Amino acid sequence: MPRNPKTPAKDFFTGVAWLAGFGLLVLLLWFVALLVIAALIFFGLTAFTNWNLGARIGFSLISAFITMKVLGFISATLDLIPEAWIEGKKKTKPCPECGKNLRAVLAQQCMHCGADWHS
Repeated sequence: MPRNPKTPAKDFFTGVAWLAGFGLLVLLLWFVALLVIAALIFFGLTAFTNWNLGARIGFSLISAFITMKVLGFISATLDLIPEAWIEGKKKTKPCPECGKNLRAVLAQQCMHCGADWHS
């Protein structure tokens, strides 16, 4: 079945709409998390300080924003650390030909000696 020449443009704009929709959804979820953290900080300030309402709201929003940024930075930093460093034990097996460690448990070819045991 031949394609309609207008279909690529329609597909492009549909993809852009999906991308924008998911971007807005992520932004909305981030904002909701920010407000939840700010509310927890606000109630803590209400219980333990005598600050006026404006100071409590401002401090809770700013500190919640900083908390979200710090958590994002920590998450991004942890993604840079290889899992082998964190777990402490090797999840590899030795090559049946040369005995050196394979790169993965499910590997079917040795990168050291070139042995291949694909089925």
